[in-house]
Amino acid sequence: MVLVVRAKRLVLLLASSLALTACTVAGTPRPAGLSEADRQLVTRYFAEVNDAAALGSAAQAEFFRRTQHPDFIDRMCDLRGLTVQMRPAMSTARPDPTWRPPGAWRPPRGAVHVVAAALSAHRGDTTLSNQIGSKHVVILDGATYGFAPCPD
Repeated sequence: MVLVVRAKRLVLLLASSLALTACTVAGTPRPAGLSEADRQLVTRYFAEVNDAAALGSAAQAEFFRRTQHPDFIDRMCDLRGLTVQMRPAMSTARPDPTWRPPGAWRPPRGAVHVVAAALSAHRGDTTLSNQIGSKHVVILDGATYGFAPCPD
């Protein structure tokens, strides 16, 4: 009798563990701490980066100028005719409220997010480099701002 009760408890314990596991695995992964609205803004920012790159270096330079965080307009770089494609891994997107651009003494105003992204630098049809890194974007007053890349 004691063995049957223990076996039933074990079965119930295993069943509840499986049910909990199924609940945590099912569904679409969502970035921790990013609202759906912020996730959409960040996703759209990267799509617009690539749309601008497809139009050429002048169009992308103008895009980066328009979307440079307003506190860091003075930190624009000349891309020297390059275009940059960015492919974010949105499952890695997360808030990064303490991040500061290099040389800055405080974080930018707004909700700072970081996402891992594959970046490719191009001159015309030639790929000059590929790298994976962190890309920061900021949501401020409903708009998405970034920090223009600077070629080395």
